[in-house]
Amino acid sequence: MRARVQGILERRTYQEGGRVSAGQTLFVIDARPYAAQLQAAEADLARAQAQHAQASRNLERLKPLAEKQGVTQRDLDDAIAAEETGAAAITQAQARLTE
Repeated sequence: MRARVQGILERRTYQEGGRVSAGQTLFVIDARPYAAQLQAAEADLARAQAQHAQASRNLERLKPLAEKQGVTQRDLDDAIAAEETGAAAITQAQARLTE
C-alpha cells in the first residue's frame, strides 16, 4: 500500500487483519494543511482578479486617449500588456485551485 498524499495520520478506520472493501476509507489525515493551501490559492485568485480588473479599467481609459494621440504608444502598449498579464494570472491562479 502506498500513500497518495502526505499528512499527519489522525486515525485508522479499519481493523488490522480484517477485510476491507474497494473504495473504503482506510485512514483519516489532518485536513488543516490542505484547507490552508486552498485558502491561499483562493486568495491568490481574488488578488489576480482584482489586478486584472484594475488593468482592464486602465486600458479602457487609455484607448480613447491613444486614438487622439493623448498618450504615447508605449503607455498604450504597457496597458495592453498589463491587462494580458492579469488575464494570465487569473488562469494560473485557477489552475492552482484544481491541483
